[in-house]
Order: sequence, then structure tokens, then C-alpha cells
Amino acid sequence: MFNCNQCHKTSKPRTRQNKVVIERRERTYYSIIIKHNIIKHLRFLQYERKDRQILENLERQGWKLVFENFSKGWETLKEKNVCEECYEKSQK
Repeated sequence: MFNCNQCHKTSKPRTRQNKVVIERRERTYYSIIIKHNIIKHLRFLQYERKDRQILENLERQGWKLVFENFSKGWETLKEKNVCEECYEKSQK
């Protein structure tokens, strides 16, 4: 059960909930894969921007940069829960 954010009705039990994205923004991701010198363990990290200080701190802790990548994507800022009826109306 949930409350529809559009018509404000309470749904029946086991009713499917639909999410509608209201607002989103474009975002650039800086992704890196690092490997520890002693443990040989790989980790994936993601940052908002490339920062030299972050990389220097990782090197001091014994991590080595294996791969880095810049990519763009969309980040959801606001979304609302709607019932089946309101979802079908919004799709028309």
C-alpha cells in the first residue's frame, strides 16, 4: 500500500507502484579502479571530479591506480510515486 503523489489516494494492497521522474540533471562521473600493493585487492571508486589530492592520499595508503575513466550520465533528483491510473494518464 502507498499513497499516490498525484491523486492522493491510498492504493489497495499488492498494487503495483510506479515511479515517475520529475527532475534530473546531467552529471560527469570520474571512475577509477585501484589495486593495493600488498593485498592485491581491486576496488572501484567514483568521484564527482578528478582531484589530485585524492589520488595522492590513495598512493600514500598503498593503492595504485589501474584504470581511470570519465563518463556522462543522468542523475535523478526528484521522483514521485503514482498509481496505475495516474501513470497511464501521464503516458498519453
